[in-house]
Amino acid sequence: MNKAKTLSTLLILVLSVFNNHASAQCAISGKVTDSLSAPVSFITVALLKEDSSIYKGEFTGEDGAFCFSKTDKASYIIKISAVGYTNYYSEKISYDSTTPSIKLNDIVLKKSGVTLAEVTINTIKDPIEFKGGNITVNVEDSPLAVGNTAYDLIARLPGVMVEGDNISIQGKSGVRVYINDRVQQLSGPQLTNFLRSMSASMIEKIEIINNPPARYDAAGGAGIINLKTKRIKITGPSGGLNYTFSQGFYSTNNGGFSFNYKGKKITFFSNTGFYEGLRRQENNMENHVTYNGTTTTMDQKSHEIDAGRYLTIDLGADWYVNKTNTVGVKAQIVPGHATRTYNGNTSMSDNSIGYNQLLYNRPVSNNWLLCNFNVNAEHVFDTLGTTKLKFSTDYYGPYYDNYNAFYQNRFIGSDGIDTMEAKTFKTTNNLGVTILASRLDFEKSFKNDLSFEAGIKQSNQSAWSDYTFENKDSLTGNYIADSIYTNRFKYNEQISSAYISMDKQYKKFNFRAGLRAENTNIHTESLTNSIKYNRQYLNVFPNLSADFNPDKNNSLSLSYNRRINRPDYNAFNPFRSFNNLLSSSEGNPYLLPTYDNNFNFNYVYKRKISNNLSYSYLQNPIQGGYITQNDSTKETVSHIANLRQLNIIRYNFFLRQEIKKWWTVSFLAGAYYIDYNGTVNGLEYTAQAIPWYTRLTNIFTIKKNTKIEVSGFYWSPWLGNTTVFQERMGLSMAVKQSLLNNSLNISISLNDAFFTEQFRQKSDIQNQNWSSYEAHDSRRLNISLSYTFGKIKAQQRDTKENDEEKSRLGH
Repeated sequence: MNKAKTLSTLLILVLSVFNNHASAQCAISGKVTDSLSAPVSFITVALLKEDSSIYKGEFTGEDGAFCFSKTDKASYIIKISAVGYTNYYSEKISYDSTTPSIKLNDIVLKKSGVTLAEVTINTIKDPIEFKGGNITVNVEDSPLAVGNTAYDLIARLPGVMVEGDNISIQGKSGVRVYINDRVQQLSGPQLTNFLRSMSASMIEKIEIINNPPARYDAAGGAGIINLKTKRIKITGPSGGLNYTFSQGFYSTNNGGFSFNYKGKKITFFSNTGFYEGLRRQENNMENHVTYNGTTTTMDQKSHEIDAGRYLTIDLGADWYVNKTNTVGVKAQIVPGHATRTYNGNTSMSDNSIGYNQLLYNRPVSNNWLLCNFNVNAEHVFDTLGTTKLKFSTDYYGPYYDNYNAFYQNRFIGSDGIDTMEAKTFKTTNNLGVTILASRLDFEKSFKNDLSFEAGIKQSNQSAWSDYTFENKDSLTGNYIADSIYTNRFKYNEQISSAYISMDKQYKKFNFRAGLRAENTNIHTESLTNSIKYNRQYLNVFPNLSADFNPDKNNSLSLSYNRRINRPDYNAFNPFRSFNNLLSSSEGNPYLLPTYDNNFNFNYVYKRKISNNLSYSYLQNPIQGGYITQNDSTKETVSHIANLRQLNIIRYNFFLRQEIKKWWTVSFLAGAYYIDYNGTVNGLEYTAQAIPWYTRLTNIFTIKKNTKIEVSGFYWSPWLGNTTVFQERMGLSMAVKQSLLNNSLNISISLNDAFFTEQFRQKSDIQNQNWSSYEAHDSRRLNISLSYTFGKIKAQQRDTKENDEEKSRLGH
C-alpha cells in the first residue's frame, strides 16, 4: 500500500510540473461545426501548401477542434473533407513563426446532396503492413477472414504458430493477447475457448507488436497480438448481423449481432457473439521404450470430439460530460460449456507390463463463466487535447472454471481377453479467480513535437484450485479419494508498476525513450502437500527506439526493449492431470520468470519492401511439454520448467506488389536461428536449428463488388524445446460478393484445401525415442452472410485498461 502511495505521489509531482506548459501548443487551430453549430467530430483537416500539396493532416476531436503544431513559415490553405458535406477550402493563411498562434473563426460545413447511405467506400488496405518491426494484418475486408473465429485468424498470422492451446511467435513462447489494447486475462484452454467464441466479423485488424512502448505491461516476452475490433465515428445508430455455417469433419455455427448508438452526449455500444458445434482431433504416437535390453514398441491412437457452446456479450457506454471530461463503463460476460470425449487405445509389442493393449475412454465436462466490469474516466486539460489524464479500473469476477472427468481403462492381452480388472477413476477440478486492477495515465504534448507519458498501476490477483482424484472401489462401487493426487492450491499475486516515456521528433529523426518499473509479490501454497513459498522481485524495463526517414521512400528504425514472462497460476499448480494411465502432465511451483532482451532493426522502402533483423536473449526461458519417461512402467509425464538461456536471431523480408490493377500480391519470407541451453531431466541439454517459413497472398478484385483471395504458407522443420516438428503447409481460398452498397456481404471460403496443416513431431533425446501426428479439423468449407446498417460499428473510446493479469488466467 505504501508503495502504491509513493508511486501516486511521484506521478502527481510530475503532472504538476508538466501541466504548466499546457498553453500555446498550436500554430494554427480552429473548430468545425455544421449549420446548427454542432461540432463535426473525427473528420480530416488538411493543411495544403500553395501548390496544393499536403503539408500536414489532422483529425478533429470530439468537440470538432483541430490543431496544427510546429508549422514552418509559409502560406497555407485549409481543406476539410467529410462524408455528407461539401468540401471546404479556406482563404490563404500566412503563418510567421514569430507569431505565437493563429486561432481561426469557427468553420461551418454545408450539407451535400448525398447521404451516408448513398456513399460506398472501396478503399483497399494493404493485407499486411510493416512499421518499426511490428506487423499489422488488415482482415476487415479479407474474404478469407469471413466465417472464421479469432482463434483461426491468429493461427494464420505470419510468423505465428498455434499448436492447441500454445501460441508462439518465431519460436518464442510467452505471447500476450490483447483486444483493443486490453490484454486478456486468460491463458491455456480458457483463452482458446474465448478466442473461438469471438467471430472474425468483429475484427478490423490484428497487430503483432514486437516492441511495445513503456505504457504496456512488461509481460509478453514473445510479443503482443492485439486484435482491433471494427469501429466508426458516425453519429446515430449502427450495427449488424452475421452468421456462418462451417463444415469440416463435423459442422459448426457461429454468428452475432451488434447495435450501437452515438449521440452528442452518450455513446452506447454492444456486441453479442455465439459459437456452437463439433470439432474433431486425431492423435497418433509411436514410442520405443528400452528396458533391460528389451525394446517395447507402443502404438497409441486416439481421437477427441469437442462439442462446445460459447457466448460472448459485450456492453458499454461513454458519457461526454462536457468538453473536458468523459466517463465510461464496460461489461463483458462470457459463459460457456464444452463436452470433450477422448477415445483411444495403446497397443504394445509385448506384455512386459502385464497386458498388450490399453483401451481408454475419457469424457470431460467443462463449464465456465468469466465476468469483467470496467469503469474509466478521462479529463482533458485543454480544448485541443494536448494534456490528458486517464483513469481505469477493472474487476474480474465472478470467474469460475469447472472440470469433471471420468476415466475408464481396460487391459487386454494378446488373446483379446482382459488380463486384469478394469481401472476406473474420476477427477473434479474447480478453479476460481478474482482480479482488481487500476491504473492512472498522464499524457502531454508539447510544442516542438515533444510528447510525454507517465502512469502507475496496481493489480491484485487471487486464484484457487480444488482438485479431487477418486478411485472406484470394484467391490462396493463407491469412489474413494486418492490422497496422493488430490490437491488444493492457492495463488496470490500483487504487481505495482510505474512508467515514464518521452517521444521527440527532430527533423527527419524520431526518438522514444521509456522506462517501466514493476514490483511483484507472489505467494503460492499447496494446502494438501504443504508446498508453499513467497517470492518478491523488483525489475526495471527500458524501452529505446530511433527512427530515421531521410526521404519519403526510405525509413529506418532501431530499437531495444526488455520484457518479462511470468508463469501463470496454471503453470505453478503442481497437480497431476491425466490423459490416460500411461500419459499425464503436471505443473511446477518453483518456476522462475523469464527475462527477454530484444534488439530490432527495420528498413522499409516505399512502404512496399520491408527488411527486419532482430536478436533476442532470454534468461530462464520457460519451456513446457518436455517429457520424463519411466522405462519400467512405460509411463510418461509432461513437465514445465526453466532452461538456462535461449538465443534467437530472426530475419523477415516482406514485399507487396500490384501486378495489375485487379491483382495484388503480398509475399513474406522469414528465417530464424534458435539456440537452447540448459538442463533437461538433470542432464545438460543444447539444441540449435535454423527454420524458415514463407507466405504468399493473392487478392483479385473482379469488377467493383467481387473479391477473390488465395493464400498459402510453408514452414520448414523447426525446433520446439526438446522435440523437432516436421514441415507444415497449407492453402486456403475465398470469394466475397458485396451487394446493396456493401451492406450485404456473401462469402464462401475453403480453409486448408489439401488437409496439410497438421503437426508431426519427433524426439530422440536421452532415453526417449518417439514420434507423433496431430490432425485438427482444419479443412473446412465456410458459407457466411453479413448485413450492416449505419455502415460500421460505433466508435468505442480508447481506454488504457488493466488486462495483463487476464492473459494469465486460463480460459
